[in-house]
Amino acid sequence: MWQNIYRTKPILFIFGCFILLCSAGYYIKTRAPCIVYSFTSTMATITQQPEQGKNVDFGNSLYQSPSSDIIMLPSKEKIRNMTHREVANLYHSYINSLQVLCRRVVRVGFLEDGGWEICEDSNYRPHRPCLVYSFGINYDYSFDDDIVRRYGCEVHSFDPSMRNESDHRRGALGYFHNLGLGDFNQVNPSGWQLKRLGTIQKELGHTNKKIDVLKMDIEEWEWRTIPDMLKSGALSNVQQFVTELHINLHFEPMEEAYKMGLSTLKDLYDEGFRIFWTHRNLWCKFMSRFVSEMRSGCHEVSFIKVT
Repeated sequence: MWQNIYRTKPILFIFGCFILLCSAGYYIKTRAPCIVYSFTSTMATITQQPEQGKNVDFGNSLYQSPSSDIIMLPSKEKIRNMTHREVANLYHSYINSLQVLCRRVVRVGFLEDGGWEICEDSNYRPHRPCLVYSFGINYDYSFDDDIVRRYGCEVHSFDPSMRNESDHRRGALGYFHNLGLGDFNQVNPSGWQLKRLGTIQKELGHTNKKIDVLKMDIEEWEWRTIPDMLKSGALSNVQQFVTELHINLHFEPMEEAYKMGLSTLKDLYDEGFRIFWTHRNLWCKFMSRFVSEMRSGCHEVSFIKVT
């Protein structure tokens, strides 16, 4: 009996090797195309690459490029024809994904509320003479003052809700305007003076000047002002655009709100703006009606203009 067992050991060893080779072959076939080894004279890195033909299915339509992990939005007509579930899933997938690499993302202003991420890569870092517009202050100038300290930019701060603050100069490079951003020039029911971005640029003598950073936190008014700024061409000279998008606060947004948000994001993409940083504001969290997860209706999003 022991002799028979000894005779079977080579067979078992060969069989085990065969199983290992098959497993390795399956792994290489299914996973190896995703790994790319890139070498330089000083270092070797491994980077994960998207698989060819990999797509995300939102409502039986494929909206992702087969050669990229970037989620591409469909046409506005297709967005209008999507269901509530489809636009909800697409919006949260899109707004939580990066579209371009910024190698040096810095927090400007407070680490907690009040600070914002901007890109300091050589092509995007503000250089003197530079110009920054900051809409939505609420008595917190940490971002504005840090911009002056870091880059020496001329900074214009705007907030019509600060009723006890009149227009004034803040140091050598800072200016406060008791004025808000709107989609047309008006005084709203709260008594706030609102003006279009193009109007503000013209009044300040900045019509043809580059705005290095446009920061905007205007509590849902962004969905009215961004389309106007795109349509009027006021964003054509903006290099970095940082904003908080409020699709809703504490419950699932309506279908039309998602469709409006996706259409606006598509227009920003078509204008050349790409997301390099995104952050969920958990104060706006809610339980999704469509998937078993918590989502946020508010996102702090930073864009750079690549075209």
